[in-house]
Amino acid sequence: MAHAHLHTVLGHIRRLATTPTAAGMTDAQLLDQFLLRHDQVAFAALVARYGPLVQKVCWRVLHHAQDVEDAFQATFLVLARNAASIRKRQNLASWLHGAAYRTALRARRDANRRQHHEQEARRMPPRQPPLDAAWRELQTLLDEEIANLPDKYRVVFVLCCLECKNKHDVAGQLGLKEGTVSSRLAHARKLLQQRLTRRGLTLSVVLGAVAVSEKSSQAALSAQLVRATTKAALAFRAKAAETVSTNVTNLAEGVNKAMTIAKFKTATVILLAAGFLAAGAGVLTRRHASAESEPKRAAPSHETAAATKAAAKAHAEPIAAKGETLTVSGRVLDPQGKPVPAADVTLWWHLGYEGYYRMWHPRTVKPLRPRFGAISDADGRFRFTFSPSEIDDGPMNMWEGRWKSTQVVAAAKGYGPGWVLAEDIRKGELTIRLVQDNAPIHGRIIDLQGRPVAGARVRVIRLERGDDFIKDFLWQTSWTGLSVRAATDKDGEFTLTGLGEGRKALVVLEGSTIAHQFLRIDTVGKAEREKEKPVPYGDVVVKPTKPIEGTIRAKDTGKPLAGVVVYGGEAWNSEGFRREVRAITDANGHYRLVGMPKAAQYQLGVYCPESQSYVGAFRKLADSEGLKPIVANFDLRRGIPVAFRMIDKETRQPVRGTVQYTPLQSNPHYREAEWSPGLFPNREFDRIHMPDAKGVFRLVVYPGPGVVCAWAKYGRLYLPARPTPAERERYIKGAGIIGGYLDLSEGYRILDMDKTDKLLTFDIELDPGRTVKGSLIGPDGQPVLGATACGLTYHPHHAHSHPRPNEQQLLTTETFAAAAVDVQTPRTLAFVHKDRKLIGHVVLRGEEKKTLVVRLQSWGALTGRIVDAEGKPLSDVSLHLHYPSLPAPGLGPLEQEFKTDRAGRFRVEGLLPELKHELTLTGAAAKTVALSAGDRLKELTVRSGEVKDLGDIRVEQTKK
Repeated sequence: MAHAHLHTVLGHIRRLATTPTAAGMTDAQLLDQFLLRHDQVAFAALVARYGPLVQKVCWRVLHHAQDVEDAFQATFLVLARNAASIRKRQNLASWLHGAAYRTALRARRDANRRQHHEQEARRMPPRQPPLDAAWRELQTLLDEEIANLPDKYRVVFVLCCLECKNKHDVAGQLGLKEGTVSSRLAHARKLLQQRLTRRGLTLSVVLGAVAVSEKSSQAALSAQLVRATTKAALAFRAKAAETVSTNVTNLAEGVNKAMTIAKFKTATVILLAAGFLAAGAGVLTRRHASAESEPKRAAPSHETAAATKAAAKAHAEPIAAKGETLTVSGRVLDPQGKPVPAADVTLWWHLGYEGYYRMWHPRTVKPLRPRFGAISDADGRFRFTFSPSEIDDGPMNMWEGRWKSTQVVAAAKGYGPGWVLAEDIRKGELTIRLVQDNAPIHGRIIDLQGRPVAGARVRVIRLERGDDFIKDFLWQTSWTGLSVRAATDKDGEFTLTGLGEGRKALVVLEGSTIAHQFLRIDTVGKAEREKEKPVPYGDVVVKPTKPIEGTIRAKDTGKPLAGVVVYGGEAWNSEGFRREVRAITDANGHYRLVGMPKAAQYQLGVYCPESQSYVGAFRKLADSEGLKPIVANFDLRRGIPVAFRMIDKETRQPVRGTVQYTPLQSNPHYREAEWSPGLFPNREFDRIHMPDAKGVFRLVVYPGPGVVCAWAKYGRLYLPARPTPAERERYIKGAGIIGGYLDLSEGYRILDMDKTDKLLTFDIELDPGRTVKGSLIGPDGQPVLGATACGLTYHPHHAHSHPRPNEQQLLTTETFAAAAVDVQTPRTLAFVHKDRKLIGHVVLRGEEKKTLVVRLQSWGALTGRIVDAEGKPLSDVSLHLHYPSLPAPGLGPLEQEFKTDRAGRFRVEGLLPELKHELTLTGAAAKTVALSAGDRLKELTVRSGEVKDLGDIRVEQTKK
């Protein structure tokens, strides 16, 4: 859509969003309109519909108007980024509640950090009077507990109790019977009451406190905020980062990262970054026995300290490894800081439980096991070595320094485990603290008839101690002291130990006759632990499984294919996991999937090992009567095996990252790669491929036209890929949205082969562009040190996948270097020295042949007085300085808000000499009143060092 057309649509978006057509559409219909037709009006309708809910959640956590507005906008940016991955679209209210809660928590954390680091640098705008800590905690408790409810209960509670809808309307929205809604609402209240009771509260008290807070403190949702949020979301999706608030953009990106390992794909207009990693493929698989899963070790001697040290030394011998080795050493301590002898110390690098990333990375189908490191001695000390080359499995292969996110895990009986990142070895010896574990978790599994389910497996998937996906999530599934794979007895009861107090555990229930099910378990704190009794979890009701079985053969020979991975898809649950089950074909090509519940439709994905050179397949199956197995046979097409590297065009060295492949729409086999006709992106492109330990990508592609798109991750910046005119004319023209993906990738390869009996090898070159260097001098011609630079590492397409807060960099010398400069994309570098009030800029064209010299000048300032139509001063009016329209990223390093004082006077600093600026106004009552000064605050210019007085500025105040 052309920019002018987009501007026109946004100008009328409020009126259109409230038309009967938009108002009468369901959430799912509006999302479809937004995804398939890029309908801005549909998105505006969603913002207007659920804005009050999101605003209230953000307010309960933040209690600060500007932070609430940022979190509000960021939540809907997250929705725009993740809209395609929402499977239960009728549950959008529940999804938005969770997204708003996570966003608000991150905003609160970021605000606390800013206050800590910047309180010396500038005077922050005054916040509202702080609430008592207990009162504030009371307001956030409800959202925390709602977020932990199972999805089917959470959605009815959000709609009925937070959105205040009646049960009849909720039943219609969710496609349920009204009685079902009533029973789920009652159960949701019961669960919340039980959890709040543990905190010494009642549900009615918490709801009442929240209602009072909202009534007294929460402003109504303004039409201006709806418009601004919609515009920001559209710009965010279109990668027009310069039109979106930096704070909001960074907040939204932070939430996306927390929701996923790396959600790198913009999935409608152009790119929702590369893949659905956050949605993951929660593959529930059979695994080896507990003893086989635990890291192998010799039993330590507990007789003497000398014997313990000897055992530790024996286990600490380095393994044979190629290349560089790293030494890990440190101490294991108990909660009181005392050394813990005979603790197992292991290394874990897979960053995901077995099956978490298997659907889109099917090469690694082997069971995951931690790598044994050492046993702590009598002083709690340990020491071992490992080689980074060992880390050759899992999503970490996309990163250059993949070993840095490896976890060093310590565990001992009677404790919950502790862990740190291996990257911390740079700081010296590691200190790993264990936590107490004196209160096991006790529960019971029953079927729909209330009968106990014996022999079911209870398996820990991950352990959490905070909200940082890398540092605080332990994905290792077995450790000393954990009752891993605990099975239910004849009464259906199970007990879990070894989790540790104050933790959250995600576990899965598995069995040959039941549908696999996730549970979230909060472990107990000190008060419950002192009782030294099992903590009751309660009864867990499980559904029966609907088996699916069949045979997989080669389409060209008819022979059965062994070792083929078959995934059975179910649905997205409240954890954001896709509860898929997995089976592997035997020597006769036969498979049997167990673990899915009975449903109206089933999704099967089939992936063959690359060594067999057959492309995968996908099929949707309708349900059959009862619980008899469904038979689904597959004949797989032979494909073309390819092996390639991403390399730096300049250094010729391999580059770490990810690739995605798709047959083009001109390929006669294209329909086989689709999720469903006309749905973008297709199934094949949705898979993320990563390199092996040597940086080589291996995959099997369809015969005929196709394209591989490549992205580097967290390393050097590279220019966007640019297909030749001939390639565009022959392959990309008419390719739809895939052409947009290709333009936003950093490297590509067009494939067009039909021979399937030969390995195709090649390299994909990534162009780093030019590096332009320069230096800064002041008005006196002397070097300027300590300036802040904006735009040195800016990339027009990949700013979101390379997190660089505000694109700013503090220069310790007078020199600078701008990376990835492109002759086809001019960009602005801005420099500001706040202490000396100096400012300057330069526009890079990519053709610079000499070292640049940028002369900073004394910035200009504006003063004046804001008055109303009657000449009375207006205080507490915010003035926002807009810099001239220059190539991205433009100028904005000051990030300072200016306000009028009690006499209505203001002073705005930081104007570029001789260039035109604009000031916009926001009043204290911005939610309901708009301020306009006509043309008085447009096209403002000043000379270097000039302070220009604008006199009295009369503004009009109009109600929104």
